[in-house]
Amino acid sequence: MNSSSKFTVVDLNSGLGGRLLAFYESGFTVLAGAESEGVKREICRSILPNVPIVASGEGSDDALGIPSADVLLAEVRQAPSFSRAKGDRGAATNQLSFLSKVLLRDAPKAFLLQVPAMILRNKSFQLFDSGVFQRYNITYRVFREADHSGFPVSGNQTYFVGIRNDIAPDLFRFPAAIGGVASRTPLQESPGDVDPWYRKLPVSFKPPASQEKNSYYYIDHKGKVVGGDQIFINRPRDCYLKDEYGFRRLTHNELAYLKGYQGFPFNKWTNRFKMYQMLQTASDIYVVRAIADCIRKLLEDSAADLHPADQSALMEAQRKTQHEDASAARKMKVGSERPQRQEETLIRPRSRIRSLHIKKLKGLVNLDISMEKNLTAIMGVNGVGKSTILHALACMFSPFERGENHKFNFFFTPTPDASWQGSRLTMTYFDENTQSEVVRDYQKSTTRWSPRYTNRPKRDTFYLGVDSGLPEIEKERQTSYIDYLTNDSDDDLSERIITAASEILNKDYQRLTSHKTKTKKLFGVHTASDITYSSLSMGAGEQRLIKILTTVYHAAPYSLILIDEIDLLLHGDAQKRLIKKLSGIAAHKNLQIVFTTHSLEIGKLTDWIDIRYLLQTKERTLVYDRITPDIIYDMNRELEQPLAIYVEDDLAEAIVSHTARKLSLSRHIKLQNIGSAQNAFTLAAGLIIENVPVSNRLIVIDGDVYRKPEDKTKQLKKLLSGTE
Repeated sequence: MNSSSKFTVVDLNSGLGGRLLAFYESGFTVLAGAESEGVKREICRSILPNVPIVASGEGSDDALGIPSADVLLAEVRQAPSFSRAKGDRGAATNQLSFLSKVLLRDAPKAFLLQVPAMILRNKSFQLFDSGVFQRYNITYRVFREADHSGFPVSGNQTYFVGIRNDIAPDLFRFPAAIGGVASRTPLQESPGDVDPWYRKLPVSFKPPASQEKNSYYYIDHKGKVVGGDQIFINRPRDCYLKDEYGFRRLTHNELAYLKGYQGFPFNKWTNRFKMYQMLQTASDIYVVRAIADCIRKLLEDSAADLHPADQSALMEAQRKTQHEDASAARKMKVGSERPQRQEETLIRPRSRIRSLHIKKLKGLVNLDISMEKNLTAIMGVNGVGKSTILHALACMFSPFERGENHKFNFFFTPTPDASWQGSRLTMTYFDENTQSEVVRDYQKSTTRWSPRYTNRPKRDTFYLGVDSGLPEIEKERQTSYIDYLTNDSDDDLSERIITAASEILNKDYQRLTSHKTKTKKLFGVHTASDITYSSLSMGAGEQRLIKILTTVYHAAPYSLILIDEIDLLLHGDAQKRLIKKLSGIAAHKNLQIVFTTHSLEIGKLTDWIDIRYLLQTKERTLVYDRITPDIIYDMNRELEQPLAIYVEDDLAEAIVSHTARKLSLSRHIKLQNIGSAQNAFTLAAGLIIENVPVSNRLIVIDGDVYRKPEDKTKQLKKLLSGTE
């Protein structure tokens, strides 16, 4: 064992030992594991020979004999579903109940739970005891195994992580994919060494008629054998390859290698179909090791900030409040409004819009717009349809928790001039919960829009229109003395909002304040100069910035935030600082922020945002992904000509002009006739003396005189007599 390991780990149902091995490789001390199936125990003991693996009944108290540890690992093996047999659902319930029991008893610093993807679809299923939610910050992620192994595989695994809330007040941040890593080559056993059993193909396997060479083959849902470049490790019995002797199944060793299990003879087991099933659901060691590294780093950072005596005191406090928390939950008055339980919002929509196609909507025709980064800036001249895109996006989801419920008629109200009949658009989004791409069509072909609002996908959406920039004082109708009560907003989010606003506007804000009149609530600020004022006294830009930050900070993870004219009322430097701040928040919370703007300064911020510039033509609405001189000219009719070219006479001017047109550079060139070659040297010397940048200036002489470099140097020295 690694004697330098600081943190310990145990597993309630070790399986093949993948989770324990991954944590061991990450630097944890593995204390023990429990496993009910004999075959898995044998494999686990072979992989971790120095770790005690005890036998246990499924979800029984037998495993309570294993020691407590800093990190608890577990797995739910049956997917709880109303469509399945009652026994399966009961087994899953027992497993989760048992896990909650151990968590409340031992209060480990963190836990990792592997679950079937079906749990994410059955949102009504209770995962943990309420006491667990009160004690832990819990989150989850569906992992694509290829993103962490580097193998060309198609397979997903779902993991929940809980961090005790005295260890970390925020949700755990899962590891990012290993971007930029070349795909690794899967293990392929020597054809002569492959057991004949793997070449006994099922009757349903009909080799494809096409002679096109593929790396791997599988039987699709229609029973057809198709080829591809990926290995479907979630259904291994359907995955085949072709070697020099013909088609065969992937061997168990080959499949195990893809999940990080190396050096163990998985091919030896007689019940080969059962072994396929065990490997199919086995923990992916590459994924778990990446999670383990993040948990270890978090625990190390926490331990560095906390004295051991304080740690013990916090642990004891956690245990003492266990029964008090449960008792308080039971004493809620019958008939009172029940607050939303954490488990009801733990599994939440996790969608990201990838693209939007608008066949027809207002003036937009055949528009295709992609959204890759967390922030997308939509640009274009007035009337091109920027706000129309925001309005459409606002109507595509129904709220999940606290989002706004926008409908198409809010923005596309029928009038005698516009019924909106024939409007049609398609949204493509990626669902992280199912790791699948979803395409949804929206249209108005009758008197109503489809699909019905109850059938829209769930996602919290917030829209900040231009009216959010209207100063509060201009909306106020009371002209006499306005009285209100003032309180400090001292919660964590308020502190983040006011800190961000101070950085962006370069103000000395100290606290965000709330103000309540007889009829409305206002927000305000308190400054380091001991001045307090409400939004009634704020500048319009200051007020709108705080509204934007409040919306973004309070939005739940994976929300969609739409902002019309984000640069409205803000000066250039504040715009830049706002964009960079929003990018950081969006990355941390997995938000998508789409906004419109006319500011050309946005073109300098492409490290943080995607630019989508709209240009209307007769046939369709084009979308550019960068700001070019043509776009600048389109927006303000003032062309920045970055290259100045000086020539001797009309003939030279005609030649250069013709060449520029052929290269499509005419708009970018300022062409000037200077009259003679001598003037060329005078001009060059003047530019140097005036310290004018010359990297974008070109002086062209005909070549009939001053042909040699030394001739040109001699002329320049006559004009530049110093040390220039």
